Amino acid sequence: MNARTAARSARALATLAGARAVGSAECQQRRTSQHPDAVFFEQLEAHRQLRLSLLAEAKLGEWYEVKRLLDRGDAPGEADSEGVTALHLAAREGKTMIAGWLLDAGASCDARDASGRSALAYAAAASHPQLVALLLASPHCERTDVNERDRTGATLLHRAAATGAHGMVRQLLRHPRCDPNACDAYGTAPLHKAAAFGHEQAVHALLADVRTQIDLPVAEPSAPGAHEAISNGESALLLAAGHTYYDSHARHTAIAKALLAAGACPNAADKRGRTAAHRACLAGNEGVIRLLLRARERVDWERQDADGRTPFELAARAGHAAIVSALRERGHAHGRAPAVRRATSVSGARREQ
Repeated sequence: MNARTAARSARALATLAGARAVGSAECQQRRTSQHPDAVFFEQLEAHRQLRLSLLAEAKLGEWYEVKRLLDRGDAPGEADSEGVTALHLAAREGKTMIAGWLLDAGASCDARDASGRSALAYAAAASHPQLVALLLASPHCERTDVNERDRTGATLLHRAAATGAHGMVRQLLRHPRCDPNACDAYGTAPLHKAAAFGHEQAVHALLADVRTQIDLPVAEPSAPGAHEAISNGESALLLAAGHTYYDSHARHTAIAKALLAAGACPNAADKRGRTAAHRACLAGNEGVIRLLLRARERVDWERQDADGRTPFELAARAGHAAIVSALRERGHAHGRAPAVRRATSVSGARREQ
């Protein structure tokens, strides 16, 4: 496209979509009448016939026009000032057939926009599993990086797990090079994300992959000033057990159940020496406590954290009477004598009320 044609295209873009909506029949009717705007509609019809680039048609969502231009032999690799190509746009909109045509015409899977995102990243972010499958299976995309990272070090699988897009999680995991244990700049793996945010189906999808390390601790953050709420070496089980929002306890209990059933170690501890029992007692998650009381692997209820406190002591200090009662009834009222006596008297008083 020469400079003059490009300039004409830019002027036409603002009115082209409207012109097509009006349709050639209406334009013809108004042109043959004595309508005062006849000249305007003649110009509009001229814009409609203007040859636009394949990328411009893609931006307008004119996918049939994109196909026509591909059939005519137009190259599909044009990018705008932000590095966005027609393949990026087709991926974002879930246009699987169009994406296939673009790939067959020579569109590059490896083309990145100004943010470093490929068409695969666009498709994954928009939750289009079929398009992701096409891009990963296409012979034109053999070099595509399924573990592509954004500026925070998050992979496509991280983002799918964090948003609960379990269908996308499964689709990405089908690729042999997909790494379910990759850590982002904050030290978290996809399983940590899914467990922390309460996405049960995404957790199940990750646990179904034999490559997933169930007890993988959160690694040291590599990002300067990284958020420290999840940076104490927690496993996914600890993140689920210690979630503090009461209205999401049921979801996190279900996640803890899935993790324990998959073989998560109930005695794994974070950097503060706290296990899932410590965290659930502190958060008041009674459901997780009952799971741990029934766990196949023996839970160490006498274990002390870095501050010398047992799970029972943490529950007592936090005022979680139901948990205190449950542990006392099962003979797990371990801890320093004053704390145990105080918890016992409080739970007894509440039971008498």
